[in-house]
Amino acid sequence: MVPPRRAGGKGGRPALGFRPMARRVAPLLLPGLALAVGLALPAASGCGKSKEKQLFEQRRADCSAIRGKTLGEAEQLFSGSESGLVAACDTSQARLPGDTCAGASGPYTQAVCQWVFAWLASDPDLCNGYTGNCVYYCEARLEDADLAANGTGAVICGNRFVDPK
Repeated sequence: MVPPRRAGGKGGRPALGFRPMARRVAPLLLPGLALAVGLALPAASGCGKSKEKQLFEQRRADCSAIRGKTLGEAEQLFSGSESGLVAACDTSQARLPGDTCAGASGPYTQAVCQWVFAWLASDPDLCNGYTGNCVYYCEARLEDADLAANGTGAVICGNRFVDPK
């Protein structure tokens, strides 16, 4: 709250009005207001999918198609994502449907690594309403020996897309 201005004359009693705050407050509100309007417009427009929803669907499709590509190709495809090795490479992970890593079926016979490309959604329609989770990711599986020998030339042998819901 801005202190009242002093009235001229009459013993310097405070005036009943307040100084105009628009010049001081408006610059602080404008970025937040622009952000709020920008986020609300796609949801309020009702005209098709938001740009973020379209990106989400494209990333889902791209993730489904990365098996057999190299890690370097996937990194180019998903540039702009947060990415990296999730945990130590080992044989204890559950096999993903259709993966060809370290033996075509059953438990892994060699160490397998999880590489994740992750995004944070700001579109509330992409988030989990119960948990508030808004992170979705594409998980790529790579054989540890291939990753150690070839780096970004390692071939992706398993993959899955995980959305917040």
